[in-house]
Amino acid sequence: MRHSAWMANTAYYVGFAAFLWMLYANPSWFWVAFALYIAGGLTISVGYHRLFCHSAFETSRFWHWAFALYGVLFMYSSPIQWVVTHATHHRHSDTDKDPHEGPLRWASLLRKGYRDVPLRTIRAKRMLRQKLHYIVDAFYVPIWAAMVAVMALVSVDFVLYAYLPALGLAHFVAALHQTFSHIGDKPNDYGWLEFVFPSAGEWLHAHHHRHVRDWKFANKWWHLDTGALLIKAIKTS
Repeated sequence: MRHSAWMANTAYYVGFAAFLWMLYANPSWFWVAFALYIAGGLTISVGYHRLFCHSAFETSRFWHWAFALYGVLFMYSSPIQWVVTHATHHRHSDTDKDPHEGPLRWASLLRKGYRDVPLRTIRAKRMLRQKLHYIVDAFYVPIWAAMVAVMALVSVDFVLYAYLPALGLAHFVAALHQTFSHIGDKPNDYGWLEFVFPSAGEWLHAHHHRHVRDWKFANKWWHLDTGALLIKAIKTS
């Protein structure tokens, strides 16, 4: 199994160009795009990361479907592809077997890419037993296309000035995170960056690596972890 990066790269290039165009041509859409971006960050941090990959909490099937579909809408590939890549990152963090290219590899700011390394597929095999993940992994491209088509039928302006800019901002912040979060060949906490580039708590990276199954990333009073706030509201155990 390989993590396909073409969707993320397309979202990054097209979306970031749309973000810059929105700021110039129609900045009144900024807060709508920003709200979608925040929702995308919560989806990746709470859904793909803490729920699907680490099983850090339990919640209803509604949220499983919501996170899976919104993650596909934000062009992060299927949850399974994301999970196997991240699980491998934890097993081989900051080594040549880490699928992420490493800190301060400036190419990470220009394109999304992954090392050609063996990926841990144990979690993926368990996920494929669930109808949700079987369907989404098999059909995530047409699912994405259908959702975008529906949005375009409702409002082309929404797609051009809100959805696409939100994509670009989300993937830009993800590129920043991949580039800087492991400086010094170790995971780092950059809590202050949550107030500059909100990422639902993902800048609290060192704590997460030390406590993988903890659904709360904040470990200081001033840390901002909006992902944990959402989890507190939706978790069943």
